[in-house]
Amino acid sequence: MPDVAERPDVLTLDNFIGGRWVKARATDFFEVHNPAIGAVIGRTPLSTSADVDAAVQAAVAGHSLQEPDQRASLALVERSDQVGVVGVRGAIRLHQQLVRRGDIWRVDLGPEIGEHSALLVSRTGSMRRRWRAVIALITSEAIGLPTEVRVGPQHGLERDSAIDCEDLYTVSSDLLTRRTGELDQLTQDAVDRALHIALGLAS
Repeated sequence: MPDVAERPDVLTLDNFIGGRWVKARATDFFEVHNPAIGAVIGRTPLSTSADVDAAVQAAVAGHSLQEPDQRASLALVERSDQVGVVGVRGAIRLHQQLVRRGDIWRVDLGPEIGEHSALLVSRTGSMRRRWRAVIALITSEAIGLPTEVRVGPQHGLERDSAIDCEDLYTVSSDLLTRRTGELDQLTQDAVDRALHIALGLAS
């Protein structure tokens, strides 16, 4: 019988780093079994400290952190020669600490929509605790509705656009692939007013 690593029916998983799947540097793997029949159906890498370092560096580069914030975020990731549960939890805490209301992110919305710019509108504490975010999509085709808020390069976007406060989604935080900018307070206030209109809330 061929070795598990050589069997075509056994999937070897990669790591998701910097918005793409990357082959792990690990040489050891954890076998994933079908719980019904016990057969091996996949292998997940027991990622090394080098894999975690690559993930942290990609996160820091993608989120435009200042130097003090870099040191604080890197401290969240606990390293060892062989990364286990502690290392995984550290990487999750790092991502949780980076999400913040009023930030603009690229979001992976699947094959039909693709990657799209969006504003995080959930409360910061809620996103960090629940691992989900409510987002408002950003469009380059504004039509002047009171539920739209103008944004542009000054907010980290490539072109003049608008936040559509009626086009809201709830997504898993791990679909946030790259932070590109943030709102100033005046623009955030305008978003809050537009959300009140979009959601039919009393002013």
